[in-house]
Amino acid sequence: TNPGKSDGDSRGVIYNAYGSVDYSGTLTSVVNDGIISATRRGSGTAVALDLTRANNGVNVRNTGSFNGSLLFGATHDTFTSTSGAILGNMNMGAGNDRVSLTNTTFTGTLDLGEGSHNVALNNTVMEGGILLGTGATANLEVGGGSITIPTTSSLNITNGHIFGGTALNFNINAL
Repeated sequence: TNPGKSDGDSRGVIYNAYGSVDYSGTLTSVVNDGIISATRRGSGTAVALDLTRANNGVNVRNTGSFNGSLLFGATHDTFTSTSGAILGNMNMGAGNDRVSLTNTTFTGTLDLGEGSHNVALNNTVMEGGILLGTGATANLEVGGGSITIPTTSSLNITNGHIFGGTALNFNINAL
């Protein structure tokens, strides 16, 4: 549980920065009510939360802010945000995952990976696309808020429901 701030910083040409990493692979729950941040100074990556070694599904609950990418492993994971911000990409890895964002700002791309997924966005601003792995499926429900699909991303879903009060914006390159 993080009620305050966890910050990782890299200084150098190709160093990566990590806010929080589960090296043991034993975490099953993460609660963020503060800020988990990774700051990159150079050409490395900024990862706010690294759960790629997880042996079991991880349940992440957020009411704070993640500044940097979120990386999940090949398990059945759940990410729930009821407020706050995700300022980076989210890679759910393989497995059947659930993502629920309510009253949340998400500036990155949601990569669901392989598996069967459920995504719910309610009164959420999403500025990146949604990607699926080979053979993956995704059910998407959007109520309120906005989804912007940049020219460098895509929206891949199997089933979707977009309810009233939602803005769906596509940025298209004219050739």
